[in-house]
Amino acid sequence: MEEWKVAGVSFDSEEEYKKGLQDERKIKTLKSRADLKNPKQAEKLYRLLLEKPQMFQTQVGEDFLSELLATSIETKKGEDIDEILEQKEEKKKRTIRDVLTVGNLINFFIILLLIAAAVCLSIYIINTIKGYKSKKELQEMTEIVGVTIEEGEIDLPGIFTSKDTNEADRPQMPEILEKYKNLYYINSDFVGWIKSENTVLNYPVMQNGTYYLYRNFKGEDDNYGLPFLDYRCDIKEPSMNYIIHGHNMRSGDMFAEILKYRNNSYYVKHKKIFFDTIFETGTYEVFAAFKVSVNKKSKEYFDYYDFIDTDSESEFNNFIYNIKQHDFYETNIWPSYGDRLLTLSTCEYSVEDGRFVVMARKIE
Repeated sequence: MEEWKVAGVSFDSEEEYKKGLQDERKIKTLKSRADLKNPKQAEKLYRLLLEKPQMFQTQVGEDFLSELLATSIETKKGEDIDEILEQKEEKKKRTIRDVLTVGNLINFFIILLLIAAAVCLSIYIINTIKGYKSKKELQEMTEIVGVTIEEGEIDLPGIFTSKDTNEADRPQMPEILEKYKNLYYINSDFVGWIKSENTVLNYPVMQNGTYYLYRNFKGEDDNYGLPFLDYRCDIKEPSMNYIIHGHNMRSGDMFAEILKYRNNSYYVKHKKIFFDTIFETGTYEVFAAFKVSVNKKSKEYFDYYDFIDTDSESEFNNFIYNIKQHDFYETNIWPSYGDRLLTLSTCEYSVEDGRFVVMARKIE
């Protein structure tokens, strides 16, 4: 039988377990906003929570209340604690019918709204902090690029150095560019760097299925995720079309930037996109920007994401022709068979299962 346990409290059902998780999240939020080691603050919060008997739903919350009480008692040796305990018991005895009397109905809904607002605010604060942390870590990575580390200088679990791997055991691959060795040694899922001058588009690119959809460079949970190269693309024997996926973040980060290619004026100022793999540098010129649906039932459907390689010139030309039929504006650039392509793809919400796509061809 599966064991459901939160903060040392065991639960008999998944439903109660989820309530316990909710209580635990509320407690973490409260602890982050007050110094609960301070007896006066602990007592103040304890009395406040007694006025909100519906705040916690499980023993996890009750244990937290007891912890607050114990902290407040430490410096109240000369005061009457029985009164506090009696208040707690009295509040416990209140029934939902008592709370929902006509006189208390408005207060009840106000409390619910306050709790909902507090939860929403907490989520916003947490996401903001995570976003700040992600940006800081990405900034640190941009500083790492270009800094040389001698092989054997770093010694981290999973790092590929002469300390833990014989030369004969290493997989055969092209030489990694000096400026990217550092990041590759830290995480071998790192395959390149995407950048556009004078924009926020300046990120490492990973490759490991969809693993980095909601994870950062360290593999930690992160709503921002990282841009990642389609699993079908090969950087060792370069694919004809590199497809990179990234989030359309409301903050404007990640691939939200490429939505600006909807406007011809933005395209004119940002015709070039730089995508280096760890083996070679690359400068690409944008030749198309469009939105489509990946829902096969939609009239907007276009399977741009299935073109990786081809030995057929006619198939290549037909693919480019179909792209041009969806283009927002004419760039007067038509790739030729043999050109290597770059596809940036992100979500677009004006159509069902929408995608916003920017395509470029390699010029250097």
